[in-house]
Amino acid sequence: MKNSFALIALLLLSIPSVHAQTSPGSSQQATMHRAPGTAAPSVSPSSDAAATPSSQEKSALTVSPDEDKAIRHLMQLLGTDKMAESFNQSITIQLRDAMTKRGMSEDQLKQFLQDFGQNFAAQSVDSKVNTALVQVFAAHLSAQDINGLVQFYESPLGNRFMDALPYISQSSQQEGIKIVREQAIAVLRQMSDQYPEVKTMLPPESSTPSGSSPPPVQTIPDQAPHLGSSPSPNPSTAPQN
Repeated sequence: MKNSFALIALLLLSIPSVHAQTSPGSSQQATMHRAPGTAAPSVSPSSDAAATPSSQEKSALTVSPDEDKAIRHLMQLLGTDKMAESFNQSITIQLRDAMTKRGMSEDQLKQFLQDFGQNFAAQSVDSKVNTALVQVFAAHLSAQDINGLVQFYESPLGNRFMDALPYISQSSQQEGIKIVREQAIAVLRQMSDQYPEVKTMLPPESSTPSGSSPPPVQTIPDQAPHLGSSPSPNPSTAPQN
């Protein structure tokens, strides 16, 4: 469950003011640690048009062995260490679809995917992706930040948060889609006299009565745990025999 929502966890950890990517005319990329509580360094575009990537190469961060170990541990807690595996699966599915559309037989397709998988695995892509992610974490978070996050995600609260995160994400998506859909339909109805073509796009008014909710995007299989809840039921709210 945790691995499926690694990207969401990364987004929660992201610092919006930090931009590691420079503009096409910039001279170099900032590659320094951000001290806790301080703003991220900004990179201004270079006014020197003669600067070239060869003369202004960006250097990788120097990450100590202890920090590397701590970051990789945090990645395991978040599930981001499985990101490359998810990407690989996506690529395999896309290749299967592409080769099928091109008329490759089932036997050929099976052999093709097997050969691709073996050749792709030989490139140590997973290791390369995780090494790159270590650099990303190190660029945006200090060693103190990393250790603090490890302590949090290893705590009972951190575990409950990770357990609740899939439900938070799914419920947020459902609520957002419902509100946007209802408001879009309401606005289009107001515009339908001015733009008659819109009427063919709208559902019958009776199908979406005011105050009603559209079917959920996806049924939540289990009851979502509350972040403040304890593992055992509250005796005061337990059903009485």
